[in-house]
Amino acid sequence: MDNLNWTKEDIDSLISDIKALFLADGNYDSIERNMFSNLKRLLS
Repeated sequence: MDNLNWTKEDIDSLISDIKALFLADGNYDSIERNMFSNLKRLLS
């Protein structure tokens, strides 16, 4: 994310928003956990 000039706070906020999206329907199954984990790793 360095080439986009995003701060750590921007990335943390994005990760938080993504997690909220996955939790929005009340289910957080293994597929969503895997997707979130991989997205988080890519963004960090």
